[in-house]
Amino acid sequence: MKHIGLCTSGIIINEKQQILIVKRSDADDFLPGYWELPGGGLDYGETPDAGIRRELFEESGIHISKAKPFVVTSFVSYENTPREKQYVEVFYLCEYDQVQEVQISFEHSYYRWVKATEVDELYMTDYIKDIIKQL
Repeated sequence: MKHIGLCTSGIIINEKQQILIVKRSDADDFLPGYWELPGGGLDYGETPDAGIRRELFEESGIHISKAKPFVVTSFVSYENTPREKQYVEVFYLCEYDQVQEVQISFEHSYYRWVKATEVDELYMTDYIKDIIKQL
């Protein structure tokens, strides 16, 4: 049986024009040790706007003041899943009003602020690198 899921990811840019990325835990079943943008799947009944705000707070501790859809993509996941699943992902450009300390979730082991030109050097999927390069 094939399923579809909706997820959101946030592109948070600081005052130095750097993007927040988080590193998945090395113990994670899905893409262990990969750098990614913070975000995740929507809960049933949740709007994408509410989902991105919740996910960003859960994964980074940052409260965002604005979230504007940037690009919508889709991918199919086979890896480490019992069944094929297609995801539709909404990437948001996010702003915050005041400097906040990053506090990563248990799902991640590190965070970094990087320039878009630095992503080729990182252990990151080409899918995410391409999204960042569109900035």
